[in-house]
Amino acid sequence: MQTHSGSEVSRFHLKPDQLADQEFIEESHLQYTLFRAELKRLVAADADPGSLEAQNLARSLTELNARRSQGDPDILKGMEQAWHSFNALLSDKKPQIYTLSMEEREFIKQVFILMYKQSAE
Repeated sequence: MQTHSGSEVSRFHLKPDQLADQEFIEESHLQYTLFRAELKRLVAADADPGSLEAQNLARSLTELNARRSQGDPDILKGMEQAWHSFNALLSDKKPQIYTLSMEEREFIKQVFILMYKQSAE
């Protein structure tokens, strides 16, 4: 007898557009999880924010956010509001997957500063 995971079973009850939305959400979550793992690895390795790996990480986050927002100003505004709401939460109330250490925040900030500086030259 074949068994299915909860996410597979729930897919059987979704309409085609809902299934596409669910797949997009799952893909976005996977991509963000990979981003976080790479960010942690680079910070632990004391990587140079200007390195190719770090710059690729910044590009992957930029692409992930662009796919998520689809260039829609209302979605971008909602994403910004969600980020501000998240940052307003008490530390113990924040989902861990979205919580960056101070070192990770500073690293990704420096990576983006360098990325934007290079693109402006």
